[in-house]
Amino acid sequence: MSSELGVALARAVRAERARAGLTQAEVGRRMGVDASTISQIERMVRRVYIDEVPELCEALGTTLADLLAKAPASERRKMGV
Repeated sequence: MSSELGVALARAVRAERARAGLTQAEVGRRMGVDASTISQIERMVRRVYIDEVPELCEALGTTLADLLAKAPASERRKMGV
């Protein structure tokens, strides 16, 4: 994953989680991981593995396309999205 995509995804996950009114623990529980994993993803300490993307999107109640579409325009341009 490129660093631009990683940053955009981390920011989008945090923003979508907040919009949905979910805690890191709730998202983690829905994915079957610890809240610390979600925290690490949001802080870019840990990358999201490709096989986790569907579970993450489901836990947030969104799609990857919608998640990235909510990233800031400047970041979407860098990624070509």
